[in-house]
Amino acid sequence: IASLAMSFPSRLYAASTNEARVTRVKNHVQLADSKNAARRASLNDIVHEETVVRTGNGSRAELGFSDETVVRLAAHTAFDFDHGTRGLNLKEGAMLVQAPKEANRATIHGGSVAAEVAGTTAMIEYYAGVYKFLVLEGTARLYRPGHLGDSVLVRAGQMVFGNSEAALSDPVDVDIDRFMKTSRFITDFPPLRSEKSIVAESQK
Repeated sequence: IASLAMSFPSRLYAASTNEARVTRVKNHVQLADSKNAARRASLNDIVHEETVVRTGNGSRAELGFSDETVVRLAAHTAFDFDHGTRGLNLKEGAMLVQAPKEANRATIHGGSVAAEVAGTTAMIEYYAGVYKFLVLEGTARLYRPGHLGDSVLVRAGQMVFGNSEAALSDPVDVDIDRFMKTSRFITDFPPLRSEKSIVAESQK
């Protein structure tokens, strides 16, 4: 049972579509909401909507949702969510999202850009108006809310980056294999459930 819990934490632990559970903690991770003072996160803590998860220096965190979406947070990252996985909000920093096909089009927000993902593993980074969005498997639609027609499909092995206040640029190719070997989203955590699919995309 313990082995299964480590392999599939979001499936076993997340109880509501409007909450998540902390499934990995490394070093200093805080939970803060408008009603309570910030507190240190612990394994299996329930995270409710609009609770900010913040990672410190050299820290990492992973959250699991009831629809089996997994969110991994890098160091120096602030994140919250609303309407379950329909509003995954990266305030600053970097995060990796693995959203299964059944995730009802999970939506990631980073500054003035957003991405719809389902059956997709993707990484987004956002700092002071500058973003980077990379897809490891599946296809995502990256767009700027409120800007009709400013939208682009980003496929596995592609990345879009730029100023979040400017029009989206065309995707460029990236090396998935190098990302898998060097990114701490991968090396500091257990294997993703989508890893076989990612490897297959890398071989393409």
